[in-house]
Amino acid sequence: MQLKPNTEKALDAWLGPDTWHTDHPSDMNRWYAFVDQYQREHGFTIDDEVILREIIERKLTEKFGKRFDNEDLRNEIREHISLAWKILDFLKHTGR
Repeated sequence: MQLKPNTEKALDAWLGPDTWHTDHPSDMNRWYAFVDQYQREHGFTIDDEVILREIIERKLTEKFGKRFDNEDLRNEIREHISLAWKILDFLKHTGR
């Protein structure tokens, strides 16, 4: 899976602040913006959740300059991807 440029920018915006993994409204708004952009450019399904998680982890490795290896944050990533699935599924079935 390769993210289209605007989707990648939205993902980078979400991961920019150190609080990206929290449920703070600002962080969640950036996540929702990513999901919205993903839907516009990639449709209503995530082709491969594992690859999306790996893309996020690679970006975090680049950001911190060391290999991403944090199981708690990996779980947060999985939860966010699961939330994205639910949002995309809802949008698909409501025609929004």
